[in-house]
Amino acid sequence: MLAGSTHIHTLVAAFRQAVEEDFTRTRTVSDHARRLGTSRWHLDTAVRQATGLTPKEHADARVIHEAKHLLAHSTLPAARVGTRLGFPDRATFGRFFRNRTGVTPAAFRAATPTPEAATRCAPTASKMSSR
Repeated sequence: MLAGSTHIHTLVAAFRQAVEEDFTRTRTVSDHARRLGTSRWHLDTAVRQATGLTPKEHADARVIHEAKHLLAHSTLPAARVGTRLGFPDRATFGRFFRNRTGVTPAAFRAATPTPEAATRCAPTASKMSSR
């Protein structure tokens, strides 16, 4: 059991900041624990106690969030998205994305409306006033 909710809060906040800064370089709990000057066990326990999720789940969720953003809002090929996020190749990124979302990067992109499509489908002020 970890003592002190202030200590836990401080450690979890530092962990979240580390994930934000390093999500394109590492997703390993050991790397984050080392950076924060704590043990992997201590970090895992604190993050689980504070959030109900593991540090790995948090780090992976941040990568998935960025991957979805890049796939939905850029024309970068999925392989380039993976490279930007620190994956060694397209296949590794594809497996990571599919295992966590249930769809491939290409299927996610195809199912996501583009900003241009949303603009074309949105009612204009003149259409709305004529109703």
